[in-house]
Amino acid sequence: MFGLNLLPKTAFADNPAATTVKTFILKVETVLLNPFIILLFAAALIIFLYGVFETLSGESSSEARTKGRSHMIYGVLGMFIMASVFGIMKLLGNTLGLQNTNYSTMQ
Repeated sequence: MFGLNLLPKTAFADNPAATTVKTFILKVETVLLNPFIILLFAAALIIFLYGVFETLSGESSSEARTKGRSHMIYGVLGMFIMASVFGIMKLLGNTLGLQNTNYSTMQ
């Protein structure tokens, strides 16, 4: 414990360049990445709901039910991937020390 007090305090000072890079990364994430991921999540949800509608409306046709099931599977996979992307972004942000109060709408 005593040895830590002998280290220079300037090593722990905030670096203006590092805060600028962090601010830039947070802005890119907030302005570009999050809305794009939300858009893709919404598209996957629409595909899933279309698959449900197609499956329920095509009760007499086995081809319509098969297409509906495949749309539902693709929609669920898409939503899972987008939720995973949010999780990975949060993990990277926490690992790199990028804290944002408006991180994502999926928290």
